[in-house]
Amino acid sequence: MVAALWHKVPANLPDRLEACLDRMLAGRPPASVEVFFRADDIAVPGANLARLLSLFQDRRTPLALALVPAWLTASRWEQLARWQRNSPELWCWHLHGWRHHNHAPRGEKKAEFGPHRPVTVLAGELRKGCQRLQHILG
Repeated sequence: MVAALWHKVPANLPDRLEACLDRMLAGRPPASVEVFFRADDIAVPGANLARLLSLFQDRRTPLALALVPAWLTASRWEQLARWQRNSPELWCWHLHGWRHHNHAPRGEKKAEFGPHRPVTVLAGELRKGCQRLQHILG
């Protein structure tokens, strides 16, 4: 369920971002700047999320929504999917980890995925999350 807009990510995006930032820092802003918006930690529909989605829908502005698979249920997805049906070209639903749990050692920056966990565990959680989204989203 990815809008066509999200299939055209420029291959040279990091270089373009760096050039844009260099120009901004040098006091020479570019004529135009492309941005994207992301909503994090999505899975439980509520009033705040509805307000956010309405805001983006009313302004016809695309939004990438990071779904937390462990929080998502079929009934929750059904509520979220209403937005998908109304404006499919605006939404990019994507995987956001597995259960959004901090595994970083105490005192370090919070992280679900990081160097403190084995790669095999991380890969397994990503597979599990992907499978859950495929099962629920279709």
